[in-house]
Amino acid sequence: MSNTEKDKEFYEMADAYIALANKQSKNTEQGKVSATFLYAAARFNIFLVATGATSADDFAAKKKIYWTISWRNTKKCWKSISSITRGILTGIWGKRNSGGQG
Repeated sequence: MSNTEKDKEFYEMADAYIALANKQSKNTEQGKVSATFLYAAARFNIFLVATGATSADDFAAKKKIYWTISWRNTKKCWKSISSITRGILTGIWGKRNSGGQG
């Protein structure tokens, strides 16, 4: 498969996730859809780490590396998110962490 075909497949897959998020946004707050999207991605990625581990110790080591890299990437992305979106997500996460509905 050529790089062009791989890139096309990548963007088609991303478009499928975006289409689902757009569909969900019709009946739900966009901030909540966005937060759910990020949460699902995190769960799937940690699943990948878990399935690639050979033992509990290996999983713990890989999980630490994964989360460290993910956190660094998240901080970079966070800087590029608009203050409006950041406020929406902070409000949703704040409600969840305080026991309120989000």
